[in-house]
Amino acid sequence: MKKVDFEVKLPSFVDRIVYVDNYGARPYCYTIEDASRNADAINRAISYISEKGGGTVVIPAGIWFTAPIEIKSDVELRIEKNAILKFSKDIDQYPLIITNYEGQECIRAKSPITAENAINIGITGGGVIDGSGDLWRPVKKFKITDRQWEALMKKSQYIIDTKGGGVWMPTESSFKGNEHNIQLDAENALEKASEYYDFYRPVMVSLVTVKEFFLMV
Repeated sequence: MKKVDFEVKLPSFVDRIVYVDNYGARPYCYTIEDASRNADAINRAISYISEKGGGTVVIPAGIWFTAPIEIKSDVELRIEKNAILKFSKDIDQYPLIITNYEGQECIRAKSPITAENAINIGITGGGVIDGSGDLWRPVKKFKITDRQWEALMKKSQYIIDTKGGGVWMPTESSFKGNEHNIQLDAENALEKASEYYDFYRPVMVSLVTVKEFFLMV
């Protein structure tokens, strides 16, 4: 077999930096209105940097409660050490869409972080991205301790019976969605799926037609 040499091209960014608090984002604020305001500030900072030819948008230390954000070309999103980018769960901010999951077209809620038709982007830093997955995600009983299972049962009584001892579902709509999974070819599919909204939980990061992406958080 002939050996083929190739070089992976990593993104590179212009030496231009902006901080999201300079655009109106505020840490340690936890209402849905705060999440919307912070998302607007972060997205405006990203748009500014992209339109200027690239650079870095910085999330400083602190807990930043936010709605979905979109990374654009030539932008590095840097989440600094001791910073937590925590995403809300709000139906109005995360509409159901037709997208791709594990190579198949399907219905999902909008992802917390997206990029589409973007080139040269990165997510870096020593901070944390918290997608609030505990509000969306089913949990298999055999993967956790009895004490952890008891704690989950105090939050929700919805269980899908399986050979492994059951799967805990966080909400009624996620539980019913497992029984009534709406297919794309159904008439008014998105409208029908909305009744089982939580079943169509998003992936954390959705990249569509993206070139030169670098993730290091």
